[in-house]
Amino acid sequence: ALLALLTAAGALLYFAALPPAGAQTTVDYDTDDDGLIDITTLAQLNATRFDPNGDGVATHANYAAAFPNRDTATSTRMGCPAGACAGYELLNDLVFSDSTSSPYTPIYAIGNAANPYATVFDGQGYTITGLQTQADSGDIGMFGVLGSGGIIRNVGIINPEVAVSGAQRGGGGLVGTIQSGGLVHSSYVQGGRIRANGNSVEVGGLAGYNGGTIRASYSTALVGRASGFTNMYGGLVGNNPAAGTIIASYAAGRVAATTATNNPVGGLVGEANSGATITNTYWDTQASGHTTGIGNVDGGGTLTVTGYTTLQLQSTTDYDGIYQNWNIDVDGDTNADDPWYFGAAWEYPQPSYAAPTEPATDYDLNNNNLIDISTLDQLYVMRYDLNGDGDPTDADPYLAAFPGRTTTTTGRMGCPATCAGYELTADLVFPTSTSPLNPWTPIGSFATVLDGQGHTLTGANINVTTARDAALLGSLTATARIRDLGLVNFNVTSTSGGAQSNGILAGFVASGAVLTGVYAEGGSITVSTNGSHGGGLLGNFQGTLRAGYSTAAVNASGTAASLRVGGLAGNLNGGAVIASYAAGAVTSANVNATVGGLVGRIEGSPAITNSYCDTVATGQTGCVGTTTGSVATATGYTTSDLQSPTGYTGIYANWYLDLDGDYFPEYFWDFGANNEYPTLNTPAQRQAATPPDTDYDADNDNLIDITTAAQLNAIRYDVDGNGLITNLAYAAAFPGRSRATTSPGVMGCPATCAG
Repeated sequence: ALLALLTAAGALLYFAALPPAGAQTTVDYDTDDDGLIDITTLAQLNATRFDPNGDGVATHANYAAAFPNRDTATSTRMGCPAGACAGYELLNDLVFSDSTSSPYTPIYAIGNAANPYATVFDGQGYTITGLQTQADSGDIGMFGVLGSGGIIRNVGIINPEVAVSGAQRGGGGLVGTIQSGGLVHSSYVQGGRIRANGNSVEVGGLAGYNGGTIRASYSTALVGRASGFTNMYGGLVGNNPAAGTIIASYAAGRVAATTATNNPVGGLVGEANSGATITNTYWDTQASGHTTGIGNVDGGGTLTVTGYTTLQLQSTTDYDGIYQNWNIDVDGDTNADDPWYFGAAWEYPQPSYAAPTEPATDYDLNNNNLIDISTLDQLYVMRYDLNGDGDPTDADPYLAAFPGRTTTTTGRMGCPATCAGYELTADLVFPTSTSPLNPWTPIGSFATVLDGQGHTLTGANINVTTARDAALLGSLTATARIRDLGLVNFNVTSTSGGAQSNGILAGFVASGAVLTGVYAEGGSITVSTNGSHGGGLLGNFQGTLRAGYSTAAVNASGTAASLRVGGLAGNLNGGAVIASYAAGAVTSANVNATVGGLVGRIEGSPAITNSYCDTVATGQTGCVGTTTGSVATATGYTTSDLQSPTGYTGIYANWYLDLDGDYFPEYFWDFGANNEYPTLNTPAQRQAATPPDTDYDADNDNLIDITTAAQLNAIRYDVDGNGLITNLAYAAAFPGRSRATTSPGVMGCPATCAG
């Protein structure tokens, strides 16, 4: 009996816990908990008119139908945190039906003069396509009236059809009237038509009447006249009173109304008060068909705006030129928001969220934390990321060059850890026609790795007419590392009035920078400005160069004072030049120039080690022009002297380099035939040139075999005969010797070597 009683009680509790018949679980309409109600359907978009303050409190039946099973409780309303909803946001693109039977075509404007839309509408980069709207009274557009505190942002209206009729005030593709305190930013109207069918109305591609603020927005809609008089027509705004502000925006749509005294028409604004604020805002004089930006200026003053051609508006691809002041604060937090994406040179600027998205691309395929460069555009945009971490100072051109790049801190650009520079993955050839890449603008303050991997850059023209260093890399900081890179047939000229450092590879090179396995082959450099330095490879050099050469022609022209020119470097101030040479013509008709076959002038206390100049090819009897406080020098040789050794012998006996500190040579040089200068091996060729492991105790008696004079000479580095020697000359004498540092196995000895 007790069990039956407990069972019955349990059943009652169970059924009491169930929801009433027909009850539904409430739906969360703020899935990201940002206080903005989600819009995913046209019905929900239409329903926002019944809740112009965006708090989710609306009693209209259409609102309930659009948001079924919504939570109406004060503390949890619509799913907003703490029930505090503060506007709406799109979660996807919306497209209006072409059918006139659709309840959403035409749609009446959201908000009116008596009850304006006064909250946030965030498009989140999505678009609304095919809006058709017409009314006989009130303001008209996607939104009728945007009131004080209202914000429309990040939305695109595509191909709207807006007809302004009757005794209306304003009509636009996005909003009819923006009242004082209303804000539109990062939004646009693309295509479509905005027409006036009535009298005394104001029509614009984006907004009819702007008494608030428009930032970083545009319109390409057709603004026209079907009928009527005393109307105002503007490509962006119909009427902009004294309170109206427009910043960093543009219009590029046809304004098809004819100008008349009672119909002010402008490519940008129909009528504006002289007290209005319109800054860095333009119109397309060709697309609009109007050379006048503002049809009429009232208020007893003047107001100036600037129009540009289509080419001028499209050719700038960054925040420079006419767009240098367009990186503005759009949301009022005092921080620049990078609101624009400039695209290619045949595109108008677009909101930054409209930048093309590509599948994520790995730009570090070998996972060595160096960003791969396979195009000249990618080489060019290194200037926006001088420390090579993949986080550029200007994202738009960088994105265009590296589409689909990953921007997150972890995995940026595909680097497994933090990106730390760049590497070439292909030979690149510069264009011969004029373009952003020709002439090349030098990259200054380069501060990271550029690994050429043995590849070449060919045919750049660099013509500097301003006071800046002229070279592929105008200047290198102390942290720069350039290696295994060849520059072929570069032509560099410098004609500015200021002192410069000029070279094929780099102009000014700071102390601490290291260049290894780099060369300039062919081409020329001409220097003519007072106090300048010019060299076939480097200008004013204070770093370390290992295994480099130049055969470029160097010329000091004009009559400027204090020129320093050399076949390899113009000026050497401290630093070091190791195992390098110059063999290009060095000429000067300038009596003021200091000229040397290798270096024009030496100052400080640099080290020049095993480095030479060709006295015949350079035309200079001395490798160094002058020295200041230094005894460093270099030896000159004839062409035959420099070409005749075909290995690490004679003048090249000490050209072995050990960069990794393991006391084994790295075979940078290919000496070719006895009528060729040494050239540099690529990393792959260096690896192939490394001798195979060799057993230097063939009879296993723990005595090291000696078969050459070089090996006999190397005994001096190993007086106890154990083979455990960390000396580069010793390693060179026994190529391929075991790299073991402990016995047994050293030099091939089965036990400890003993002589």
